[in-house]
Amino acid sequence: MPPPNTPVRLLEIPPRLHPKQEKPQGREKKRHSRQGPGGGNLHRTPFGGRNGEYFSEDAILTNLYTTTELTAVQSRGVTPGIKHVAGNDQEFHREGLAVFFNEQAFREQTLRAFEGALSNENTMALMQSFNRLGLVWSSSSKALCTQVLRKEWGFNGQQETDGVAGGAYKSHFATSLSAGTTTYCIDPTGSAASAIVEEIRGNDDGNMLLNLRDAVKRYHYMLSRTNLINGLSMDAAVESIMPWWQIALYAICTADGGQLVHDVPRQAPQRRKSLR
Repeated sequence: MPPPNTPVRLLEIPPRLHPKQEKPQGREKKRHSRQGPGGGNLHRTPFGGRNGEYFSEDAILTNLYTTTELTAVQSRGVTPGIKHVAGNDQEFHREGLAVFFNEQAFREQTLRAFEGALSNENTMALMQSFNRLGLVWSSSSKALCTQVLRKEWGFNGQQETDGVAGGAYKSHFATSLSAGTTTYCIDPTGSAASAIVEEIRGNDDGNMLLNLRDAVKRYHYMLSRTNLINGLSMDAAVESIMPWWQIALYAICTADGGQLVHDVPRQAPQRRKSLR
């Protein structure tokens, strides 16, 4: 028999036990934040590529469980970033996908699934989605990022994009910053920072500078609610160290990589011979 799906497992767990199940996640994470502990999107089809990250096809069940899970994790000093906000209805070709809806349907389904976790500072971080809301990239949607999240739900934490590398429509950095985005995911070349600095300097744009300051303030406000500040004082010094287990992992990976490189040339002729 296959294992039950996520909604069935949720219904089998009494609500009073949900926090007890999720608090260990916070204890086990040896860092102050992580993206994607639980997703708030709905199961639109049984074949959805991200159904394993999302909880249910029901907005109320998703709302209740994500609120419980993320609040429990955050109680241990780890900020869980729920994703993908919002409207990530499919995995296949999700980059640039345009999702259309009317406001009532969007609020009663997609947004309601996220509302419990993101209102009242139950969690202080989120990851946005690749898709467009109508014709607007979700990270550039002021209606979502500012009007709903900040003004209606009182969310004051980190709003991070999904990976911005490799997508032309995801390069509207100034617009997304103005909409309420605070940080940019998977940006190895620093293109977001360069574009925003150029916008500020090239246009002498004081409003954009204020948006940047606001983003930095909200990001650090999120950090101030985590275990990162445990033990800090005015005269504390931060020292970078490499624990012994990390050195051991590097050594193991290096040894395994060297063995793989050594073995591949000898195995390749045998594979070719077997295919004849």
